[in-house]
Amino acid sequence: MRSLLLAVLLAAAPAWAADEEEKVETFGGVGMSLAVKDGPMVLAVVPGSPAERAGIQPGDRILKIDGSAVAGLGLEQIVQRVRGPVGSAVTITVSRGGSAQARDYALVRQGITMDPATQLKLARQGADKGFADSQASLGALTYAGRGVDKDLGEARQWFEKAARQGSPLAFFYIGLMHYRGELSEADHTEAYYWWRQAAERGLAGAQQNLGSLYHAGDGIARNDVQAYRWLRLASRQGLEGAAKKLEEVEAGLTPEQLERAKGLAGEGAPREAGAAEAEPGAPLRPTAPAKAVLTPADAKLLDDQLLP
Repeated sequence: MRSLLLAVLLAAAPAWAADEEEKVETFGGVGMSLAVKDGPMVLAVVPGSPAERAGIQPGDRILKIDGSAVAGLGLEQIVQRVRGPVGSAVTITVSRGGSAQARDYALVRQGITMDPATQLKLARQGADKGFADSQASLGALTYAGRGVDKDLGEARQWFEKAARQGSPLAFFYIGLMHYRGELSEADHTEAYYWWRQAAERGLAGAQQNLGSLYHAGDGIARNDVQAYRWLRLASRQGLEGAAKKLEEVEAGLTPEQLERAKGLAGEGAPREAGAAEAEPGAPLRPTAPAKAVLTPADAKLLDDQLLP
């Protein structure tokens, strides 16, 4: 089952201001987090934000932005339609509770600060509604001890709930806990299988970790053709660590191996993987996964968990 695209805060001109303990994100926006499943849906609203004051609620379906329908659009396209300067207006049309009746909300963008406490409130809102993306975000915050006491047992519970709904972020963290021996003894083969599930759903961090496992022969037989494939996919999403590791892997490939690896990564002419390059249980002609979109907070937490 394909997972939800992970929640993205509707923001304009994000900037980071660091204090002594945490990085706090401040931006102009309306204060909602969204996921897309059969259309965009509100996961949570920032306390005190324009969205909350207007009465927008978790579970509302977004139908239009400034009168233009959003059906069929991805989150990044929706974000582009909502972005704008602080003090500018935007009208969002929603439906609620399965009703066909639509309602317009006229909002004025304001500066919003996302500190750890606010991130935690947003994640709990959505998690309590059963949204997988929010459950995975809450697990990540609890795992890292960001805005809440670090608790691996509680984090695992949230990850497992989200994983049952196909969350790639949850798959990543369950793999990480197996890798680090935080569930029982360290099991890098089990980590490989969880990271592969996340990587196939487009999570760049999982793609990087999977490539590192293949290159090291850690938990899976060494296979630099597959290492190239996953590192290349991760590097396309902007992960500098993946790009650096990719140079090392590419230097050790023969021209024929490199051609096969590029084909598996969706570059050039499609090529079937030979028996030595095929992943266990994977089709010989894999397709490039879609990109999984993360909130800035989730992306920052994930960056701290990547293999070198």
